[in-house]
Amino acid sequence: MRPCHRPGGLATMFRIVKAHGGFLRVESEVGQGSSFEVFLPRATEAVPVAAVRTGAVLPRGNNETILVADDEQAIRELVTAELTLAGYRGLTAANGVEAVALFRQHAGVIRLLISDGAMPEMDGSQVVAEVRRLQPGLPVILTCAEPLDDLAAAENLIVLSKPFALEEMLLAVHRSLGKRS
Repeated sequence: MRPCHRPGGLATMFRIVKAHGGFLRVESEVGQGSSFEVFLPRATEAVPVAAVRTGAVLPRGNNETILVADDEQAIRELVTAELTLAGYRGLTAANGVEAVALFRQHAGVIRLLISDGAMPEMDGSQVVAEVRRLQPGLPVILTCAEPLDDLAAAENLIVLSKPFALEEMLLAVHRSLGKRS
């Protein structure tokens, strides 16, 4: 398994803007700093925010414990809060080393690992390898800023591209746990 590439914030912003049909204008002057303008196409019609939601009923958990490893605190907290609202229990780790230590401590109850692919100290692919050495076949959701099609074929592994919708994450959790039930 090769590690996920973590582009910088500008690369991520560029990818998001480009995906929405927009572009960036960058002005930079040595010693003065840089300015960025984001241009997005105008909506052709107003869509109420409530209409954007899928309306689909998302599957609920049955108090399964899920280990969430991500070095970005906001993502860890958001994913864990959403999992809790959906009926799961979340454990969080701020890096790969912490994730493996928590897995060793709670191996009997953890049903799924959600890991960022690019973390300092120990990246997601290293975490997956170590955890699967301890519990082969454990379902894993690996989140990456860049898609990794070569990993998608691995057993009990789902790769989600960042940024992902929370609904997409919950559906991936349901699919992952369904394979083992």
